[in-house]
Amino acid sequence: MQKTLLIIVLAALCLNFNANSQRRDNIIKPLSIGDTISENIWKAPLNIINELTGKKTITLNDYHNKKLIILDFWATHCVPCIKSLYRLDTLQDLFNQDVLILPVTYESSTKVKPFILKRGWKLPSVVNDSILKAYFPHIVVPHQVWIRDGKVISITSGEEATANHIQGAIDNTDIALHYKRDIAFNPTEPITKYLQETKSSLNTNSILTGYVDGLGGTGVTTNDSMRICYFLNRTLLSIYKEANQINYNRIQLDMVKADDVVNRNYDKRLLYCYQLFMSSNKTEEDFREKITNDLDDYFKLLSRFDKHIVDCYVIRQANTSTNPNLLKASDLSSDNNGLPFSQIIDVLNYTSKWSPLQPIFIAEVAQNIVFNNTNLNEIKAMQNDIESLSTWLKRHNLTIKKEARELTMLVISKNTFRQQ
Repeated sequence: MQKTLLIIVLAALCLNFNANSQRRDNIIKPLSIGDTISENIWKAPLNIINELTGKKTITLNDYHNKKLIILDFWATHCVPCIKSLYRLDTLQDLFNQDVLILPVTYESSTKVKPFILKRGWKLPSVVNDSILKAYFPHIVVPHQVWIRDGKVISITSGEEATANHIQGAIDNTDIALHYKRDIAFNPTEPITKYLQETKSSLNTNSILTGYVDGLGGTGVTTNDSMRICYFLNRTLLSIYKEANQINYNRIQLDMVKADDVVNRNYDKRLLYCYQLFMSSNKTEEDFREKITNDLDDYFKLLSRFDKHIVDCYVIRQANTSTNPNLLKASDLSSDNNGLPFSQIIDVLNYTSKWSPLQPIFIAEVAQNIVFNNTNLNEIKAMQNDIESLSTWLKRHNLTIKKEARELTMLVISKNTFRQQ
């Protein structure tokens, strides 16, 4: 009884081993460049249409005597495939004695046969394929596998199949065929993830986020051939301002709620991070336009530079008499801490936040005038106190007058077309 039971157990183990062995044999291992074509591939039956002798089924082994076999995976919806097949049809005639060019598709004969006949191709095509694709998996077609002397010598896209390359492969010469790389693209991930892997270059990439805890600042830097600018946890209006390199007093809001773009209370929900990567050969105008367009598109705004008549304060020299507190830049000694008048105008026009009807200051004085013994904090304190500023300017032989001038302003409004 025990002997009988032992025999049954051993038989079961043998059957299980044979089944596992068969399953391992049936596992298809995808082939790469340098791999040998197995007997399973050579002898696998392939459904075919448009074969010269009328065959319905072939094997690759039927063409074992060819010096070169090119498997061309394609589909009827693939425009590059169709373009490539016109060329392959001609190349097959040219190298008919030494080469087999074999189109392969997963599509049915009822779909493929009229498609081929309509175009007058003489090439046959494998149809309803699942076997060859399992050995040569791919994502994008055309996908071409070059086989010589029973081995895979190259895997390419459609552009590499030229008369020169085919002749080189037949002659076994060293030909430089570009390897076709198929990447399983994940649409939920940024495409920049694949650049380093494929050694591809980045042309332009912009990123806009909400508030990011721990970040701050604004700047421009370079990295290889890229120029990068960033605005971290900034108000929307401050990004417009910095991108266009203007002061807040040159920005007008039209049909836009100030609270939506100014963020006076520093609400984190109204702070944004923006980063732009762009080729370093692009101009400043390209950068400005890209940033403002991105903001306009996302926030449904319309920003543009327009000419407007606005009130401003014009500063002039009262007369040409000398003043010990006004010097020419050329008169300054190395230890003199005089300030150029342009810098004083910049201070008067600068504010850290936007507000409506901010004063605009314009200088109509000689550009080389320098203020001697001047305190910028004192100037800043008089920005909204025109009477005190006028008194201070008079001491320096200067006048200030409110006038209407046509100035270029950055106008930000609701994009009514985008709102619809």
